[in-house]
Amino acid sequence: MDRMKLVLFFLLFSFQTMAFSKRVISTSPSVTNIIRELGAGDKLVAVSPYCENEKSLPITGTNFGFKFEKALSLRPDLIILPKTNSSKLISNFKKLNFHYLELDHDSVDGIRTSISILGKELGYESKAKLMLKTFDKKLMANYRESNKSVLIVVSSSLSHGKIRDLYSAGEESLYGDLIRKAGFKIATKGLKGGYPAINTEKLMALNPDVIFYFAKKENLDSYVKAWQKLSFLSAVKNKQVHALLDNKLNIPDHHIVDLVTVLREKVL
Repeated sequence: MDRMKLVLFFLLFSFQTMAFSKRVISTSPSVTNIIRELGAGDKLVAVSPYCENEKSLPITGTNFGFKFEKALSLRPDLIILPKTNSSKLISNFKKLNFHYLELDHDSVDGIRTSISILGKELGYESKAKLMLKTFDKKLMANYRESNKSVLIVVSSSLSHGKIRDLYSAGEESLYGDLIRKAGFKIATKGLKGGYPAINTEKLMALNPDVIFYFAKKENLDSYVKAWQKLSFLSAVKNKQVHALLDNKLNIPDHHIVDLVTVLREKVL
């Protein structure tokens, strides 16, 4: 009888193991990073051209320009993509009988849910729970509410020593959600779109208390001088303009919660 129980146990274990996806294609860096953090990186058989690719995995592309023939040759159990305007891509997946999974990385809660879903799908639920525990701990650490308005500039350029082409985090964006989760006000409240464009006049009207902007180290000095020229802004006067140089903070994966820590540390 004991032997029979042992056989049944191994059969059950085998069926459960077979149920997990073993050959996975990721179409975005955020998905790839979470999979690797879970410890399931060996299940990746292809990635997007924007993913770190230390194993030189095949490239099947992103939501745009996806290489269907390449994907077919890799025999994936699962293709994972972020929820975007991808209805045509999904239609083709269905025609080819590809098993696919859409994940929402446009909000903090969406990223949390993605970690949990991937843990279950890939057979790493325990590690997913540990990741979420760390995620939530950082999210709630040193929480405080403040009336200070925060602006996050996600993209900008320099022209003749002046800042141009500013795109900011709107209320409907992941970074807007992060500002709220950090306990601050969103400077772009009322502006339409996830990442509205703002010019100097609009920046003057918003007049945020604190400004964060993404920049590269090689351009940092030029950006610092350009921001200093906007002395009519309260954030500039009060030395509350901060560069975000960590590349991990502009990828919507489990590391994004670290931006909440940065916001709380920098906003005085």
